[in-house]
Amino acid sequence: MLGMPARAAEPVDAAYSPSEVAHAADIVLERALDARLRQSHTVDRVFAQDLAGRLAALIEHGGKRLRTAFAHCGWQAAGGSGDPTAVLHTGAALELLQACALVHDDVMDESSHRRGAPSMHVELARQH
Repeated sequence: MLGMPARAAEPVDAAYSPSEVAHAADIVLERALDARLRQSHTVDRVFAQDLAGRLAALIEHGGKRLRTAFAHCGWQAAGGSGDPTAVLHTGAALELLQACALVHDDVMDESSHRRGAPSMHVELARQH
């Protein structure tokens, strides 16, 4: 789905660049979003398609994953060593939080577009 390079599936260590950390975070996000989308389809198909699917698409198709890179850099600066899996999961959670803040910001600012596409609230208003 996200077209990650082969190296991104390998463990990330302190020697990796911020862009490699961002790619690894994309994999964490992709797996988490896929699992939640499957779960949401079992609960409510309309919710899964209209809201969860749109939010997942926004997250997967945009952003530089700077929050994840900053979290990894902070971990390194604090002497982080060993398996950075928890840092990647924390970074992915920060990216999810940021996506929700972007949706909220678009509503508050009445923005019609986000990342070259109609804002989520605009698209939902058109549909409903």
